[in-house]
Amino acid sequence: MVFSTDTIVYPWESQCFGERKIGASADVETSSYLETDLYKNDLIGLKTLDEDYKVGVFLMSGDHLVINRVGTVGWIIPAIYDKKFWK
Repeated sequence: MVFSTDTIVYPWESQCFGERKIGASADVETSSYLETDLYKNDLIGLKTLDEDYKVGVFLMSGDHLVINRVGTVGWIIPAIYDKKFWK
């Protein structure tokens, strides 16, 4: 789960294996986790987990760890209990 207006983690994309691009400007250019060597080369098994539907990224609007009822009911509970949620 990543939070789009996170004031704790910077850049916010790094909450979920994203990273700042090398040589990025002061405005901070980032890469999705899908674009990183960590993912592409499956260095920690993230790609394998992703291909087996065992990992997911949920973008929440709001600040760091501020999870509202919609996020809980709409994303967290189904992800825990419903295996079809990942496919």
